Amino acid sequence: MKNTLLVLTYFCLAYPLMAQNTTAIFPLPDAKGKWGYVDTKKNVKIAYQFMGATPFYEDRAIVALPAKNEDGFSTHVIDLAGKVLFEIPNFTQQPPQMFQMDFLRYSEGLLNVKLGNNKKDFTYLDKEGKIALTIKNNASEFAYYYQFSNGLAYIATSDSTSAYVNKKGEKIIKNLYGMLPNDIHFSDSLAVTYTEKGVAYMNTQGKISNITQKIKDVIELAAMSEGIAFVAFANPKDESGEPQYALLKKDGTTVPLAVKIGHSTPISYVSGYKFSHGVALIRTFASGFSENYAYINKNGKVAFPLPPSIINNNHPSQGQNFHQGLACWAVNTGDNLFKAVYITPAGKIAFESPSIKRY
Repeated sequence: MKNTLLVLTYFCLAYPLMAQNTTAIFPLPDAKGKWGYVDTKKNVKIAYQFMGATPFYEDRAIVALPAKNEDGFSTHVIDLAGKVLFEIPNFTQQPPQMFQMDFLRYSEGLLNVKLGNNKKDFTYLDKEGKIALTIKNNASEFAYYYQFSNGLAYIATSDSTSAYVNKKGEKIIKNLYGMLPNDIHFSDSLAVTYTEKGVAYMNTQGKISNITQKIKDVIELAAMSEGIAFVAFANPKDESGEPQYALLKKDGTTVPLAVKIGHSTPISYVSGYKFSHGVALIRTFASGFSENYAYINKNGKVAFPLPPSIINNNHPSQGQNFHQGLACWAVNTGDNLFKAVYITPAGKIAFESPSIKRY
């Protein structure tokens, strides 16, 4: 998603208030800007103590604590009891931005991090902080490696080497054609790839799917999520070159969108749009260049109206897809101020934080 606020692009001893958590918990700051975790009723489950905190994935989250003997902060992995398990180095995201982060998280039991003086190698840690997999990388720059999904992870280096590897580090799918878009992870056992004939879906054995055969002139595909994917395809009737948009099902049929959607990023049409809990967050254009946001359902219609406090053109806000039953929003409340707001699948505010400084 295009990010209009830096705080939205991304996201030692802990003192838990409870020894165990049996329900979903969410990062939230107090009035002093200290972060902790609360449940859906805003009951505090892990005390406000961190400089920043990410959502939990697979019973692990990443938090920021003051650095020892120097200015700045250090980042650590915690469990659901709030216990600090181990430190992760080379983390550059500003702490208040962490609560909307979903790109640095555990997936299939592994966390991808940069370790040691040679920060170029691809390293994956297990849930106890032990190195589970290291993949050597000899590229000088622009090397990328991603989370595991369906047992595979995508790696790419500046020397045009790209492949999907398994958890042994073996290249299972390699010699990929051209550059891949953002949606390179597998979902529903399919990943977006490019072929000599254009963009298409590929299964975990590297075979091209026939899902898009019924659509002519596909420009861009989003990752399949909950059996549905966004697709952009050529629109010969539009002289400006703006594509048509639709929802694509696994049987190759499409569902027209009832709303006019906008590009997911400045350089992408639909990459990054995905469904979670039956809805997907998109950018919309109500009229002209008036930008807004909406959650749409799998019928291509607006699922519910957003709370008025979130839709405020004077103070732009941006949110995330649903995770653990709620969706988090960073709502601008003034110069260098924002508050964290969580909404329900019905579009109602579940709880929110006081306004705090963005930096």
